[in-house]
Amino acid sequence: MRKMTTIDNEKELTVVLATNNITRVSSVLSVGLRNNAGTRGLIQLIGRTAARDYNPAPEQIGMHLQLTILRLGGARLAEIAHRALVGKPTPSEIESNIDACLDAVPDVDDESPRIVHQILMLDEIATERRARYDDRTNMVVGVCRQHGYKLPLELKTEASLNLLCDGVRKGKAHLAGEATVAALGLLTTNPREYSVRPILFSADCKSESAPEHVVNILRPLVTAIKKKSKRKNTTFRLLCAASDGEMRREKAFIMEYMKRPLAPESPIYSHLSGLERMTADKDAKHALKCLRNLLMHDSGVEVRGFCITVPIIKEHLLDNGVPLRTDRQHVMTAFSLMRTIWTLPDAPAGSSLLYVWAREALQIFGKLAYSLVMPYISVDMDLDEQLTNLSAAVHLLLDLYVHNNARTRFMPTQTFLNLMIMIKNVYFCVTKTKVDIPEGKFWLILLGTDRLEVFFGLIRTAVGTDSNVDLLQLASRGSGLCEVAAILALHPEWDSVGETGVTLDSKTDHINPASWKGNTDVNRVTPLTSWIQGRHRIENFLPQTRAVFEKMLRDPRVDIFAPFGTSLVEKYDEEDIDEAYSCCQWADEFEALPPQTRPPLSTKLPEDAPPEPSYSGDNDLEDAMGVEEPRGGFDSHIEINGTQLSKAKALRLAMAGLTGPRASTY
Repeated sequence: MRKMTTIDNEKELTVVLATNNITRVSSVLSVGLRNNAGTRGLIQLIGRTAARDYNPAPEQIGMHLQLTILRLGGARLAEIAHRALVGKPTPSEIESNIDACLDAVPDVDDESPRIVHQILMLDEIATERRARYDDRTNMVVGVCRQHGYKLPLELKTEASLNLLCDGVRKGKAHLAGEATVAALGLLTTNPREYSVRPILFSADCKSESAPEHVVNILRPLVTAIKKKSKRKNTTFRLLCAASDGEMRREKAFIMEYMKRPLAPESPIYSHLSGLERMTADKDAKHALKCLRNLLMHDSGVEVRGFCITVPIIKEHLLDNGVPLRTDRQHVMTAFSLMRTIWTLPDAPAGSSLLYVWAREALQIFGKLAYSLVMPYISVDMDLDEQLTNLSAAVHLLLDLYVHNNARTRFMPTQTFLNLMIMIKNVYFCVTKTKVDIPEGKFWLILLGTDRLEVFFGLIRTAVGTDSNVDLLQLASRGSGLCEVAAILALHPEWDSVGETGVTLDSKTDHINPASWKGNTDVNRVTPLTSWIQGRHRIENFLPQTRAVFEKMLRDPRVDIFAPFGTSLVEKYDEEDIDEAYSCCQWADEFEALPPQTRPPLSTKLPEDAPPEPSYSGDNDLEDAMGVEEPRGGFDSHIEINGTQLSKAKALRLAMAGLTGPRASTY
């Protein structure tokens, strides 16, 4: 009878759950179970909840889920006041954004001082060529930072609106087709801390030179970050700056972060002095996609005297039952191709000499791919093994680049340098961690710009059906989406790419520290030991390389950036950067200020005509919200030909008329 009573009670509980519309039913059951309620007690609690006599406190996971839905839906709540949307960013503007971002970092209860490493990530995101009215500042956003200072961007009168439109029409300034985004990423295992923290959005028209990029973007960022490095008992130390393969920024990075050899007085010198001369960083996935695209090039790639072409790759892959995919941008396609090549067996007995030679060349290239890819995706790999593999990649790159004077027949010089810069930065960052945080951990996967790419994905999701985000949307949505990134890190099961495994699948694209199983303690790693072991690994794989490496070690002119004794890194004169300061709007904020008597730097405008705005809608929801709830205290309307129009609508109509009648005729 007791068993039948229990069964009846459980059936009644099931019916009660099925017939009552109760939100957060898990919260109700959790409260009951924490209070040791039995089946009857749970039934009574559900009944009280259904009758609105009881309302459980919201669980944290429920709050997280609601916040995620809210942010992805695009609500304009609790946004960080991202500045630098208009004109060139200044250190003080960036400092304000850093403060806002760090406010979201959880405070640590421990009162003892601590050091937290962070990296600076920079990338571009495509934007709609659209001017928008920002009611917080009474300014027009969406005009490029390079030339926006030439036009009146503060929207006060019809005259300022007409001057702005005429200036865009005549090419004095441009509606930006992309935005430079800079973000901070902490190197920590706490998901709430290692999510991306955007600190700069700036409209870009791509006319900026490398010296100007240093002055307008890189130095203001680093200056602001250093000024905001202390917060309570925590020191946030910048480890490196990371970017993709954008050519202008590559030159800017070399100008700013590869100026001179490591000084003997540096705290990390003793750990690295035994290595050949090695800080900037390159995104690993971008470099690996370049490696994959190298194989797909029409001219092929020369590996120790044999030219591997696409038909040869297809033949050897099909002989092993694997088709060749040609998506040049998909990360997983690149990973899959590299894995297929490094798992190729020896050529079958009886194969022709040419077939055997081709298979050996593919296996050598596969060894390079394995050494580059596996440290980023094999979650069981310890840190010392990661470093050893990357050292093996460096030495194999050196051998293949110099063998038979292959040079660019093996790979483009820029790809070669990108890979070397990426690996050099790993060794530098590990060594800096050993010095600053001796008992700390280091996650290789947190380097690069992957977290920024995740943020871009969230931005595009929040924008919805629009093809691209505009500058105002980028700033207004960005803050809330930072919270989403942190929440998804706490709950990876909500994200299709959150969970990770050892095998190469779609989940491998975004691995996080929580999923890494290998030992990442820096106190177990000696960089010089891993470096030498990597060289020995290649010497055992290809014994003929031993003589090559011994010759390189005897020549003091040879290093990873100068395999033939002459540096492949383009040298830049500091005067180029000093000249760019002469038109810098924030020069008075810099300590190392050049003389202000220098002539202004002439800015070369693109020769192409100003693009036609891609947006012509008339009922934008955010424009309407800006009119109803202006956030900056400015008048939301402007008088045009005696008629009062909202500033957002007046701007939209004026910009839509750039290719038609004069903008002032409404």
